[in-house]
Amino acid sequence: MSQKINLGAVAEVNQAMRQVVSRARRVYLIALNAMFMSRKTNQNVAGFSSVTLQLRNFSDKLTRQIEINMKQVEMLVTLVANNAKAQRRYFLLDSALQKSGLHQGARIGRSSADELNLAIERSLQALKSDMERTLVLIGTGQNLVVLAKIEANLTGGLSQQLRLIADDMENVIIEIEDSARLGMSTLSEQRMVG
Repeated sequence: MSQKINLGAVAEVNQAMRQVVSRARRVYLIALNAMFMSRKTNQNVAGFSSVTLQLRNFSDKLTRQIEINMKQVEMLVTLVANNAKAQRRYFLLDSALQKSGLHQGARIGRSSADELNLAIERSLQALKSDMERTLVLIGTGQNLVVLAKIEANLTGGLSQQLRLIADDMENVIIEIEDSARLGMSTLSEQRMVG
């Protein structure tokens, strides 16, 4: 089994996840700002406050999920780096053994590399699974933004300000989804080949 996954692609996924974390924090701050604004007014905006509280909770969940994803990426980077070292050692051992006529001893090095390849494949699959959970969570965030817009329209005098906040939230959620999909696309291109 030879390795097709590369560290550059894993680094690209890691960068996409860092962008998602940054944007998830922005959603949290935007929602927090909206809650403070709605509480300062005398108008009835309880529905909007409730939705912004849910957006803050969404942001926390998304951040936790992305942290899980980033730990998977770190594990994958370690495995890929270790595999590259093992492949190099296997190549050197195999070359030396071929020169000495003891070629069959190289199987030990090869099985170690095969085990690492299997670990990389499992780690890659776990990361893909985690990324799919992230995309489902993003869908929840998109639904919450729709609710925020509906509530903003029902608030009376504050509706323009709250709609702007809801629009800002929507833009950030779209950016989060784009970054997550970029990471998922990059992962989908990475695989182990026999």
